[in-house]
Amino acid sequence: DLSVTVRPRNPWEAMDLGLRMLQRWWRDLLPAWLIISLPLFILFNIIFRDNPGWALILTWWCKPLYDRVLLLVYSRRVFGQQVNIQEVFAALPDLLWRSGLWLHLTIYRLDFTRSFRLPIWQLEGLRGKSRSKRVYALSGRAGGYATWLTLICLHLEAFLQLALVGLLWMFTPEVIVQSVWEYFWNLMAGESFPYWFLLSVNIDYYLGVAIIEPFFVAAGFALYLNRRTLLEGWDIEIAFRRLANRIKSFGRNGGRVAASLLLTGILSAYCLPQPLQAEDITTDKEPLSAQRLAAGESGEIIRQVLQDKDFGGERMTEEWALKEFERATGDKPELDLGW
Repeated sequence: DLSVTVRPRNPWEAMDLGLRMLQRWWRDLLPAWLIISLPLFILFNIIFRDNPGWALILTWWCKPLYDRVLLLVYSRRVFGQQVNIQEVFAALPDLLWRSGLWLHLTIYRLDFTRSFRLPIWQLEGLRGKSRSKRVYALSGRAGGYATWLTLICLHLEAFLQLALVGLLWMFTPEVIVQSVWEYFWNLMAGESFPYWFLLSVNIDYYLGVAIIEPFFVAAGFALYLNRRTLLEGWDIEIAFRRLANRIKSFGRNGGRVAASLLLTGILSAYCLPQPLQAEDITTDKEPLSAQRLAAGESGEIIRQVLQDKDFGGERMTEEWALKEFERATGDKPELDLGW
């Protein structure tokens, strides 16, 4: 019951598919995102009220947890399943302990291919060497695109956060703007930033992440689906499954139709000219595939094949290269420092 079209795609087109997934399912994503990320964001800012910078760092550090909740929704919606808040909470134990979350919060926290590898960790449930081999196999020609996806999303977050600040600045009266500028110049002179300013920076960062992170996870998931399609023929497997389901849906009438088609095919085969059988063909020599040649004979056959124009011969090719300039030999002249 796939709700997306699975076919081989260019990696950039696969990322576009992730954007379409976000546009289609944002109503399911938003509650799941807010129910996990917003309480943590508020908790961090309450605990670190005296130093809001730590709250911002922890909000950024917990991105792998938010990503797993988003991927849970995407993976269910791809197969036509609805996800509610109760199911998100029911899946939290597996997300916390069986999806490699703590590794991604520690040694793999700065992994630039996290969006692409996350489905392998979370959905396939592999461990140890099996997971390492699987990651290596799938990352062959997709790891670079996943890295670029991370860099692009980081820049989009920064641009969006600056845009939110600029939007607020545009709607601020000019008199207040002038006083704010004077206030900031005084802060640059050595005074500390007030709490309201640091809190507004944290809120601005959270809003930027809330807008970009769902696309980041969706694009990485789409890259994963595309890579499986290219390597495993996943689209062909799905097509065969649908054909099998269609045959099952025929029921009793379908069985009669299939039997009639089979009988018609057998009768048509008897009406067609019969091909020659292997024992009907007489040859003077044993077929080449069945001969056992000595080393000298096989070498002679190889030489005959290589003498063909498609295999042997010489070709003249031209290419551009740097010229080899003549260099003067002898002692190096002394450096003139007269200037």
